[in-house]
Amino acid sequence: MNLRTFAISAALIAAPAHAEDTSALERLKNADKADAMVLGVFHFHQTETPDIRLPEHQKALVEIVEKIAEYAPTHIGLECRADYEAELNGYYDKWRRGEHGLGRNERQQLGFRIAAKMDLPQVHCIDAEFPPTPSFDAYDGWQDFLAYAESRGDDEAYKDWIPLITDYAKELQAFMADAPLADIMNRLNGADADYSQARMLLVEISVGVDDNWAGPDFYGRYQGRNARMFAKTQKLVDPGDRMLIIVGNAHKRPLEIMFNDSYEFILVKTPVF
Repeated sequence: MNLRTFAISAALIAAPAHAEDTSALERLKNADKADAMVLGVFHFHQTETPDIRLPEHQKALVEIVEKIAEYAPTHIGLECRADYEAELNGYYDKWRRGEHGLGRNERQQLGFRIAAKMDLPQVHCIDAEFPPTPSFDAYDGWQDFLAYAESRGDDEAYKDWIPLITDYAKELQAFMADAPLADIMNRLNGADADYSQARMLLVEISVGVDDNWAGPDFYGRYQGRNARMFAKTQKLVDPGDRMLIIVGNAHKRPLEIMFNDSYEFILVKTPVF
């Protein structure tokens, strides 16, 4: 090292090299933020038990709406795509005028009711298609993908988990058939749901490693859809806004991680109903 290089190196070491970086980091941490709450649900219109149309569930929905209203959301994001937003808001406007009944799905049963409670002019569709995944899309459906995994022996990493996941799904279905709606919502938004719904997506990730990466890419495909929802949410809000997102509960935990890690949002936990 020559004298000039040594002098420059010494100056860099002596200078408060991280002062500016730390200041920038502090500005990020302290910047005005928007709030985000992610409410995980089962898709109301896809199950007969519970039947959301029953009087006891309708009564519970009113109470759930009141609880969510305490958060006072300024925007509501729903699991639907942009090309449906205008039609959905048309139904919202008609319902508010008494010209349209509520559909069975959670977009209307929860989204419309909460939006009206907050006197919001519209709801937002934040869902998006899965990103292209050639390594997974090459297979003719899920069974073809699993057959490929078995042919490679990649199923050894996950096959013991499949019966447990199946048992969990049956147990959850039985619980939902008999439990009050508030208890169902609490379970879907609790720690048990975080484990069962989000982590089980990692089960098949070992398929195709060092070959075509079909398993990791399948997981990335799902997370890519969640990332697109997050990105669309970013475009909707300003600092000080309070975003409520209503999505299938398998999306809840991945989205919460993104909101929690972002410098633009403060993650707000869902209430206990």
